[in-house]
Amino acid sequence: MARLGEMKGQMARKQRTVAMLEDIRTGVLAGKRVELPSAHKQHLDASAAVMSQVTSDARHTPVSTNVSRHFKSLRTLAGGTVIRLHGFIALPKRQQGNNGPGALLGTIDESSKLTLWTLEGVAVLDAFDLGHAKGQRVVDFKFLTKDDTQFVVTVDDAKLVRVHALKIVSKSKNRAKVKNKPSSDEDKQASQEAAYDITASFLCDLSSSSPTAGSDWTLTSVLPIERGIQTMYLIGDSDGGISVFAQNGTLKGRTRVTEDPGGVLGLQRGPSQSVLYYSSHSFGFFSAAQMDVQYQPCSGWNSPVFDVAMEASGASSSRVVLALSDGDAIVFATTSGKNRACDLVMKFPRVSTIPYKLLATRGYMMALPTPLSQTPDKADYLRDLIFFSMSAMEAGYGSQPSQAIMLQASFRPRRPDALVQMPVTQEKGRSYLAIRFEGETGVELFELNMKPPAPPKASGAGDDGWMSYLNYMPTALIFGLGVLAMVVMNVRKVTNQKTAERVDAANDFDTDFIRERLREHRDRRGGLGGDDFGRGGGRSEPRVEDLLQDLNDDGDD
Repeated sequence: MARLGEMKGQMARKQRTVAMLEDIRTGVLAGKRVELPSAHKQHLDASAAVMSQVTSDARHTPVSTNVSRHFKSLRTLAGGTVIRLHGFIALPKRQQGNNGPGALLGTIDESSKLTLWTLEGVAVLDAFDLGHAKGQRVVDFKFLTKDDTQFVVTVDDAKLVRVHALKIVSKSKNRAKVKNKPSSDEDKQASQEAAYDITASFLCDLSSSSPTAGSDWTLTSVLPIERGIQTMYLIGDSDGGISVFAQNGTLKGRTRVTEDPGGVLGLQRGPSQSVLYYSSHSFGFFSAAQMDVQYQPCSGWNSPVFDVAMEASGASSSRVVLALSDGDAIVFATTSGKNRACDLVMKFPRVSTIPYKLLATRGYMMALPTPLSQTPDKADYLRDLIFFSMSAMEAGYGSQPSQAIMLQASFRPRRPDALVQMPVTQEKGRSYLAIRFEGETGVELFELNMKPPAPPKASGAGDDGWMSYLNYMPTALIFGLGVLAMVVMNVRKVTNQKTAERVDAANDFDTDFIRERLREHRDRRGGLGGDDFGRGGGRSEPRVEDLLQDLNDDGDD
């Protein structure tokens, strides 16, 4: 019997497998994705990368896949030019002019030249030579806006770091031209070009050296920061060190912060004027003023880190999201109350076998699956842009669809390679993304329409109890309702107490005393006739019990 039961179980599993494969075949022919259980999808994705393009996780089905609803393509900048790097540079309010853009887009082409573009597609600084040696490619660049000056820090593959200052002036004499609606595209372009006067000047070179490693070490990341009236430049290297330079290019010092292979992989601005650094198996916060790591670094994962993003949750606190090379993404809380912490608080649902490039925006974490350099069959992997809802993941997963993936945007057959978001916008509620697609020239500008996610529900409450509604009520309203309930209870208590005292007083009457008083009253009124209580009036003497009952009724009234 046991053998027969085992054979029946095997036959049932085979039938389910055949049915699942038939569903996948039908979905491929119809051009639709097939929902599979999480375990089956992970197994199929590991065996064949192309399965990620035709299947989806039934537990984490995207809430929306409508790209045209959330993405509006505006225009392509630098069309016809191969762009290697791009990023937004923020403009202060006084530099924007009337109805001017909140930022400019900077691009670096194959010849390592910088071009600045307005959001209307006009080049206001065209092919500026950054001064790197011929044949050296710029591998990283960062912008910093300080007062009315923008700084551009560029790094080439020969370990040379150059700093330029950009003076961007909005011409007030041409604002009237910008206000008037141009009659043609040529007039519009002329007015945009006349609206800005940009002057670029070289400031300094930054040169750093590693005291422990030989010629094998490389510069891995660069970050300009502002500390009061001072500007500093931080450079991370593959030997695990962070070098700090003053504004004039003088080396202030170098601190080794990690011994992990690959050294410092990236630098980002952190909370409270600190700098977040991360390596393959740790991350921490570095103080440029003290030239030291402020707290014990966080670690504890096995797969190397691929990318890091910070989700700000307060003025001095944040959560760090780590995208690991095996496709997992984990979240660490860096504060616990007023104390520093390093707590693993969340893990993203595993919907990809390749790592993510991360970008935090308005309660979401944008994740772009990106194959590693050594990954085979890169074209077979899914390259959809995924919007993870942080509040939905924080609420936890139940038996119902998790709604952790709010949007899964597919640009197929195009494959996004890199994306950046504009840091500031002129118009409220609007957000702009600049996406560079693999194998295409230029950078495409999109307007993103995504509402912030709803606040998370209390864990365990959900829709199962009325207590969940308290999460949406203001604290002042709850306090007022509590005070009102206490007042009503006290009033009812006093009223009931007075009523009880009156009843007790009526019940405590002395029957003999009342009978004696009635007799005296009758004797005094004996000469008035028999209309009252006298015997001559033909009426019987009232009973004491009836009189007491009348007195009690009067007391209740």
